[in-house]
This record gives sequence, C-alpha cells and structure tokens, in this order.
Amino acid sequence: WNLLEQSAGPALQEAHASGMKVLIKEAVANGRLTSRNTSPHFQNKLKLLERTAHDLNTTVDAVALAAVLAQPYVDIVLSGASTVEQLESNVNSLSVSLPSESLQSLQQSLVQNPHTYWKERSALSWN
Repeated sequence: WNLLEQSAGPALQEAHASGMKVLIKEAVANGRLTSRNTSPHFQNKLKLLERTAHDLNTTVDAVALAAVLAQPYVDIVLSGASTVEQLESNVNSLSVSLPSESLQSLQQSLVQNPHTYWKERSALSWN
C-alpha cells in the first residue's frame, strides 16, 4: 500500500483484523513518491506532495511515509532508504501528523489505477 497503489487496503485491513501483522513495502513507490520523481506525468501530484510537506515543515518522502503510517492496519513500514540522507529524511515521518483532510486529499489525488501503477513499476530500471 502506498499513495499511488491503494488497492490492497481492504485485504490488509482484513489481515490485520484477523490478528496478522501487516508490513508495508514500497511505501514511497520505489522513489516515485519522492522529490526525485521528475516524470512530467507526475508533476501535478508532486506539487500536492510538496505543498503538503511545506505546510507540515517536512519532506515529500516523510509525507508519503506518514500517509502509510496513518493507515490503522499498518504495523511495520519499510522505508527502502539506500543512503544515510534518505534514511534520516524517512525517519522524520515518525513525527509527521497528517491532518485527516490532508490525508484524504492525498489519497484521492494521488491514487492510480492498479494496472497503470504496476505497468509503470515494471518499466523501472533497477541498478
């Protein structure tokens, strides 16, 4: 589950409700929910993330992670950080309190069709 691909939410809620621990991977969508995403198709969504981050005095990645942490069924979130700088920025998400209106706006504005999300993800180059 992340702000772009939310379709697993109901299944994760059900798993959590049945007593399972829910671990979220790809919370920043392989970097697509960070300021490093320069895709022209993502710029309007990035502006919303940047505005929200500015309002909360934090970073875009911290907002994306805070949105995941705000889900009531989430027990563990993997940041995916690969540098100390990314890890330090990601840790800031623990102190971000997303107002419910902001969370709802992000969820509604950033969500993609799952087919589109996975098609884009499969086209990512892996280093």
